[in-house]
Amino acid sequence: GESSALPQHQPNTTTNTTTNTTNNTTNTTNNNNNWVYPSEQQLYNAMRRKGWNNIPEESIEYVLQIHNVTNERTWRQIQLWEGLSESS
Repeated sequence: GESSALPQHQPNTTTNTTTNTTNNTTNTTNNNNNWVYPSEQQLYNAMRRKGWNNIPEESIEYVLQIHNVTNERTWRQIQLWEGLSESS
């Protein structure tokens, strides 16, 4: 297999760092009722599988941060919209 300098995924982690998966308390997918975001290594591997072969490893940290922030903001907007639509 290919070797990478990116931090490896740590299973069952609950730390909020870019070297491990990060948890979002607003969605439900694991035993702690938290959405689990991908680790840097998982994101890098997925991008490579999808044909993104020229991704600099040092950019993955920033891509992952943007990914997670975008998901969090989108989820908050959905919750706001659903709250408004339920009261109509």
